[in-house]
Amino acid sequence: YEFLPLETITDSTGLKTHFMDRKGYSFQRNLVALRISVDFKSKFKMGLHILQVRDDKNSIKAALGNSTFTVDSTIADLAGVYTLPEFQNLVESGGDSLTFLESKKWSGGAPKDNLVIGFNLGRTFDQKKLTFDFNWNLSLFNRNIWDGAMSRADLDVALDDTLDGFIGGQSQDGGAGIDTGKIFINPLDIEQFFTINTYMSPLVPIDITTIQEHPFSSIINMPSAAYNLRLRGNYAKNSFIVEYRQVGPEYISLGNPFLRNNIREFSINNRISFLDYRLMLSAGFKHQDNKIIKTVIDPLSTNTFSLNLNFMPGPGMPTFMINFQSIGKNNNKTELDTVGSNLIDLREDSKAVNNLMAVTIPFRSGTIKHNAVINYSAILNNDKLGFKRSAGYLFPKTDTKTFSLNLSSAFESPLRTALSFSRTELLIPFKQGNQEVEKIPYTWTSGALNGQYSYFQNKMKIMGTLSFLNSKGSIHTQILGFRSGAEYKFSNNLAANINVTFLLNIFPDFSSDGKDNDDNGKIDDSGETYEINATGLFLTVKYNF
Repeated sequence: YEFLPLETITDSTGLKTHFMDRKGYSFQRNLVALRISVDFKSKFKMGLHILQVRDDKNSIKAALGNSTFTVDSTIADLAGVYTLPEFQNLVESGGDSLTFLESKKWSGGAPKDNLVIGFNLGRTFDQKKLTFDFNWNLSLFNRNIWDGAMSRADLDVALDDTLDGFIGGQSQDGGAGIDTGKIFINPLDIEQFFTINTYMSPLVPIDITTIQEHPFSSIINMPSAAYNLRLRGNYAKNSFIVEYRQVGPEYISLGNPFLRNNIREFSINNRISFLDYRLMLSAGFKHQDNKIIKTVIDPLSTNTFSLNLNFMPGPGMPTFMINFQSIGKNNNKTELDTVGSNLIDLREDSKAVNNLMAVTIPFRSGTIKHNAVINYSAILNNDKLGFKRSAGYLFPKTDTKTFSLNLSSAFESPLRTALSFSRTELLIPFKQGNQEVEKIPYTWTSGALNGQYSYFQNKMKIMGTLSFLNSKGSIHTQILGFRSGAEYKFSNNLAANINVTFLLNIFPDFSSDGKDNDDNGKIDDSGETYEINATGLFLTVKYNF
């Protein structure tokens, strides 16, 4: 609940009517999906699908049992923490009244409605070596269905401000106006499937003004439509995919709320294998932009080139992986933007290069089997407009470098160990007080040694881990960690595990005298403060039924 003191109404007799709001709720969401598909001899396939997602606006109750709320101290005569019955008794004891806002005015959010319909077509060629797929979907979305569907007359007026049964202002007696389409749908007749009212986005899914001249393009490129075309081929040791996809700016699916909209994308990828599939070379290109609607100004386009090489000579041999990726972004802006009397530089023309190398080396040392994995990655950003920027411009992209080494060992005895080390460096741009931009390094260095020893034919295991983390940046922190434990397997179904964890924080002192001024911590000769971060004892029993 939320008390709304600014909504209070006082009548001529001095009696007050107070109002309460309802928030912090989630509607029960009902989802229905149906799909019908046909596959003819694995050569031709097609399907139709529909998805309806609707919030139940009656699933939220205005009154909640003994839930409490707080009335701010600025309301002196009503301040305190109450349940609803307590607050209502207090208000009514003085002759005043308490009223809830009507549901459509609640601040906790409005119920939504979503209908997605679509189809797919597919065809295989050349003995299934070549496959073509096409998928198309239309989404109708309503962000507020409190008031239900509008009438046909309301829809007509909402579209062109003229009650004439046409979109675009065509009068029924043939007077002035543009005959852009007659309204055939009565929203009240289809309310059980989808709610049409002024909160529908967009209210007219298709561009009526262009459908007569460009019917196919108008349907395919509707703002609330999404589609993709894919051509996939597998020939000998060569595999490729060519794909085009587009998701309109008004395409919203509550079945997949994380889907990115307002994007169109073209990509081509090819992989070739050599040396009996031991060496694989992949190359790709992807273009993305948001210029689906022609009226978009300064669209952002992204071009990505990628190259990947994998070399796996065979069992017991080292493997190599090299990946290169170049990402260029450009919004074609050439002038600075003005906000009030200030100039803002929103131009984008940058390039990010991502390099990744990994080597896996298996080897033996006497009777000990080792496996070493070395990784190195770097992301470097370049502002192509840097020489045109004004002094003090902040290029908000962070460079990253990471190196890691992992060594796992298996001894002839039941001993297994794993040693790991990694170092990550971030160069984050900051604007100093003098308006100069500086890249400040933040580094994380970590290491760990893990060991495990087995007894009684693997029925009992003793484990231990020693870890270290060193963080340098605006705050310098070190963490030492120790974990040990044991596991015993009583039977195939029953096992017990016990672990002890201990973490210690070390805060180096950077004061002028080399000593920490905080008397609460323990300080050694170098001025470091030690603090136990966490300790824990964990006992786990597992049983498989």
